[in-house]
Amino acid sequence: MQRIFLIIILPLITLFPSKIDAQLLTPAEKNIPYIEVIGSASQKVVPDKIFLSIGLSEKSIQKKTWTISEQETSLFQVLDQLQISRDQLALSDTNASIIRRKKRETGVRFEKEYILELKNASQLSAVFTQLQQRNIKEVNVTKTESSKIIELRKEVRIEAIKLAKAKAEYLLEAIGETIGRPLEIRELPDERVARRTFASNGIITQKDKEDLLAEFEQIEIKFSYYIKYSIN
Repeated sequence: MQRIFLIIILPLITLFPSKIDAQLLTPAEKNIPYIEVIGSASQKVVPDKIFLSIGLSEKSIQKKTWTISEQETSLFQVLDQLQISRDQLALSDTNASIIRRKKRETGVRFEKEYILELKNASQLSAVFTQLQQRNIKEVNVTKTESSKIIELRKEVRIEAIKLAKAKAEYLLEAIGETIGRPLEIRELPDERVARRTFASNGIITQKDKEDLLAEFEQIEIKFSYYIKYSIN
C-alpha cells in the first residue's frame, strides 16, 4: 500500500512547475519529484547605536529671541550633565532660509542640524527630557543599529536554512523517502513591521517615555528561505 500511495502523490507535486522553475531547471530536472519548504529564523538584539537628529533654529519665546548659539550652549550643557561625550555629537548641516512677510524679504533665518549617537534607550529618554525642558524640540530618532549586526545576520541566515532542511527531512521521513540535492534556494522578502520613529513635538508624558524605552529596547533580525529539494 505504501508504494502505491507514493506513486499517486509524487507526480502531483511536479505537475505544475512555475515558469521560473522551468527556466532554471534542466530537462532532466523538470521531471524529478521534489519537495518545497520554507525555513524562518529570528533573533533579537539590543541596539547599542541610536542616532538622534537635533534641529536648531532661531526662534522667539515669550518675546525673547532664542539664538542658535544659545541653543548650542544649552545642548552642550545637557551632554555634560548626562556625562555624554561631545565626541558623539556631529554637525550634520547648516542652512539659511529667507524670511518673508507680505511678499517682502524681512531677514534670513539660519538653521543647524546635529546628529547625536547614543548607546541605549535610557540615554535617549534622558536627552529627550532635558532638551524639551530647554525648549529644543526639533528632535527625531533617525535610525538604530547594533555593532554586531553583520555577524548576527549571518547566524540567523544559516539557522533559517538549517531549519528548512530539517523540515524537508522529517516530512519525507514520514513517507519513507529522503531528500536529495537542493534545486533552488531563495531568500524571501523581509516581512517585519517597520520600526516607527519617535519625534519630540510637544510635552513628553510618562507614557511617552515608557513607549520610547520599549520601542528601542530590541531590534529583531529575521530571515526566511525557500528551498526546493529533489527527492531520492
